[in-house]
Amino acid sequence: MSPYPTLYALEFKEHPEYLHARITASFLDRTGALSYLSEIFLECAKLRKKKLRLERATPCVMQRDELYSTMDFIVSVEKDTRIAFLNAHGTVAETLSHIVDYGTKQGGRFRYFQEFQEAENWLLEDEKLLEDLDMTKDCEKCSDEFDSNGTVPVALLGHLSEAQREEFYRRRLDSDLCNQCLKSTIIERQPE
Repeated sequence: MSPYPTLYALEFKEHPEYLHARITASFLDRTGALSYLSEIFLECAKLRKKKLRLERATPCVMQRDELYSTMDFIVSVEKDTRIAFLNAHGTVAETLSHIVDYGTKQGGRFRYFQEFQEAENWLLEDEKLLEDLDMTKDCEKCSDEFDSNGTVPVALLGHLSEAQREEFYRRRLDSDLCNQCLKSTIIERQPE
């Protein structure tokens, strides 16, 4: 048994298609978040669920740098899990929505919601259509084969400016260039 008190409460409810996890806390920091996230991801693994509705029943939010590093952790561990982040507290909605968008841009299959039913509908959407699409292309510039719908390694974009990263993500799906060639084109076009 831990000598430290648990600063949060977790509730799980298994649905046929996904796991619902509800976190309640009066205070959140990175240590506590990593602790409850680890428990949630372990439960997903035990139940073999690749879809998660993660409900935050807490009005507090971590410091900005802790939010980013925590989202990096989530992406590194669960980027193949479809996660609906559910938050009913309007006071932190903008911050959380931004962080979830950040995680999505890092390759996570995440979405932010304030409504319970919208989150569930998104989790239950038929992804079969997307899986059936062949997103493999040959790069126009170097002829390498690449998945135009695939994730982008974070390290690839690490030294780009924010404007360059935004342009990269905006152009990614419509481009006939692989990630590396698209990045080179953006760097050539826009000096940092």
